[in-house]
Amino acid sequence: MTVATQINFMSYSGDGIATVFPFTFPIYETSHLVVYTQDKTTLVQTLITSYTASGIGSETGGSVTLSAPLASTNKLQ
Repeated sequence: MTVATQINFMSYSGDGIATVFPFTFPIYETSHLVVYTQDKTTLVQTLITSYTASGIGSETGGSVTLSAPLASTNKLQ
């Protein structure tokens, strides 16, 4: 039996302006989505109060919208 693989990880560098970050794979429930922010060496899970997600249940993906811009020294994963 063949199991299809799919990329289900995105990484973005902050620019201090952007708040919307797209993803191109399906997420069927919000509980399946985990968002982390990283500042140099520390990786911190971002709580649901820090972002919203659109496209949940869509086969083509959606986006994560942060409540504040991601600093230029940080990454979103």
